[in-house]
Amino acid sequence: MNKYIIKKLSNIQYYWVLEDVYGGFLMKSPIFATKSHCESSIIASKLSLLSESFVKHQSPDGQHYFTQVSFDDKKVLATGKMYDEMIDRDIDITLVKSMAKLSEIIDATMHVA
Repeated sequence: MNKYIIKKLSNIQYYWVLEDVYGGFLMKSPIFATKSHCESSIIASKLSLLSESFVKHQSPDGQHYFTQVSFDDKKVLATGKMYDEMIDRDIDITLVKSMAKLSEIIDATMHVA
């Protein structure tokens, strides 16, 4: 199953990653000062799955990536990994849109990232 994993940095800040069924990285949240803000961001990610919530980008070196923004205030919820090919980025956006809502949430904050 795909999963959101809550992680803690050594300086007691939190973030989450969304992994696919094989443990591959799909996207990562910004850093949060509190665990509750991190958890709220996951809920917002699960609610922001319309196409308008996924903004496609190209880096100056030609790589492709996406950001997921909240449906209400357009804040960046997560940033996807970098892709050499635009089609690979678009496939992963489709994957996130289809599976994120049902993805389990794992709290891995007992371990330092």
